[in-house]
Amino acid sequence: MRIVLTRREALDSPDGVNIFIVALAQALSDLDHEVWVVVGSLRSHAEYRRLLGPRLDLRILALNRTGSTGLGSAAAWLRAKWAIDGFRPDLVIHSEAVPLPLPGTIVQVVHDLEPRSGRLAPVWRTIRRMSTRRSDYVVATTTELRDELVRDLAMPAHHFTVIPKCVDLQAYPSAGLAARE
Repeated sequence: MRIVLTRREALDSPDGVNIFIVALAQALSDLDHEVWVVVGSLRSHAEYRRLLGPRLDLRILALNRTGSTGLGSAAAWLRAKWAIDGFRPDLVIHSEAVPLPLPGTIVQVVHDLEPRSGRLAPVWRTIRRMSTRRSDYVVATTTELRDELVRDLAMPAHHFTVIPKCVDLQAYPSAGLAARE
C-alpha cells in the first residue's frame, strides 16, 4: 500500500506529533508499505535524526527549509499536492488540517484543538472544518478533544473516532531534554 503522512509544521523538533509521525511511518514501513512523509519544513536532516532518532531512513518531502506562512505556505502545499498526486497514495494520513483534495482514503488525525486567535481565527476554523468534512475518517486522540471538536466545528460526535496516541516510548530512549538540546 502507498501511504502519505502529512504535517504542516516542521519535522525537526521532538514534539509529540513528530514522534507519532515517525513512529507510525516506521511501523507502516516495517509492514512493507511504501511510506512518504510530507512536512511543512525540515531545516536539517542531521538535526531531525539527532532529535527524533529514526531507525529507518524515511522518504521525506519537506516543502522548504524554514517554514512559510500565508501565500507562501499555500503555494508550497499546492506543490505538495501535485507531488502527492503523482505518488498516487492509497491512504493519506493528515496530522493537521490540509484543505486540499488528495487521492486515496483520507484520515485526519487531530492531536489538539489548535485554538487560533486574532483576525484569521475564523479562516483557520473554516479550513479545519473543510478538511475534516472532506476526510473519510477523523481520529481524535482523546475523548475530551473529540468533544471540543464537536463544539468547535459543529459536527456530530459519531463523525470522530477516538484512538489514543500509541507511541512506543522504548523506541525513543533519551538522556533527557537538556542533553538533547
